[in-house]
Amino acid sequence: MKANRRLNQISRSELERRWSLVRNRLAAIDCDMLIAVGGHNTWSGGMNRWLTDYMVTYRRVVLFHRNDEMTVIEHGGMNTHRQPPDGHPNYPGVGDVYSVSEFPAVSFTQDYEARIVIDVLRKRRYRRVALHNPGSMPFGFLNAIRTSLEDAIEFIDDSDFLDGAKAVKSEEEIAMIRTAARIQDEVFAEVVAQARPGMRDFEVTAMAEHAVRLRRGRFGVYLGSSAPQGQPAYLLMSEEQGRRIEPGDSLTFLIENGSPDGMFVELMRTIVFGEPTKELIRACEQAAAVQKHTFSLMRPGVACADIYASYRQYMAEHGLAPDTRLYSHGQGHDLVERPLIRDDENMVLRAGMNMTAHPSVSTDTVYSIICDNVIVRDQGVEPLHTTEKRIFQARG
Repeated sequence: MKANRRLNQISRSELERRWSLVRNRLAAIDCDMLIAVGGHNTWSGGMNRWLTDYMVTYRRVVLFHRNDEMTVIEHGGMNTHRQPPDGHPNYPGVGDVYSVSEFPAVSFTQDYEARIVIDVLRKRRYRRVALHNPGSMPFGFLNAIRTSLEDAIEFIDDSDFLDGAKAVKSEEEIAMIRTAARIQDEVFAEVVAQARPGMRDFEVTAMAEHAVRLRRGRFGVYLGSSAPQGQPAYLLMSEEQGRRIEPGDSLTFLIENGSPDGMFVELMRTIVFGEPTKELIRACEQAAAVQKHTFSLMRPGVACADIYASYRQYMAEHGLAPDTRLYSHGQGHDLVERPLIRDDENMVLRAGMNMTAHPSVSTDTVYSIICDNVIVRDQGVEPLHTTEKRIFQARG
């Protein structure tokens, strides 16, 4: 008996598209299987989700066989095994599911998934295996596999190809991304209409998260910090958002959540509770101009490192301090995914990539940031957010 379709489940044809890319790649590099690890962070683990259309909390290991259905190792009762019924919404393309009781804070459980992987590899007599992002895999997991099998199996880091495949979005995925952007535009407008002096920063971000959840948006990050105008209102995490907003203050505000299907975008603007100063208006205009410059460079075939070099030059020519962390990057299945617009990124842009840019202008007295998403197209970029690139005034 087939299980019911899960809400917001991706189409089988989209999954088949992804699986075909991976199988063809495994054939091209003569690998028997791909190992991908995700979980312990709902903001990432996107390769795991890209392969299985399942969002995880605890660690989940996917073994993508070149010539067979996938094997999944997930959190649950110790040492159990089952074969999901055909059409189960949580296990598309999965033939075997194993479960173990691993916990990230418990050291002696860190090789539990590895033991099953080792057994699968030995029984199938594989000789060459691809890894996605092995540097982020838990040491206990990867070390146990390599120690046990290094004489019998060759492991290949194929992250560049796999990251590139995930970064180029299909039209079905882009439709999900547009939904996420629409939700954020709606929620931001609600926040501007409802935020008042006297509220604390965390009350404003909680209001946004509540509005997102009512629209079935998934997880995410909500940052908001206020300060008197004349002082920079830097973004702060939720545990630091205790300040009470006073009349005349400014609030730097971020909504970064997933769509009902779990596809990430992000929106950042400044809200003021009075009249904005000329300095703040100027900083916002400068940030918007930097973003416009960045998006003007985004074309298929353009190297990300070249865009970053142009950004650094633009900032220097306008007397602005560049962001040395990350001011523009890919998004989608992960909150931050490749490509990065940075000098250490080797990717070039391709049509279908979902890119965000959040340049900031920061001094000792002002902080302004503008953030939106676009889809890279053959002739330029397709804007996703519709919120105006300006300072917004809350009532009261």
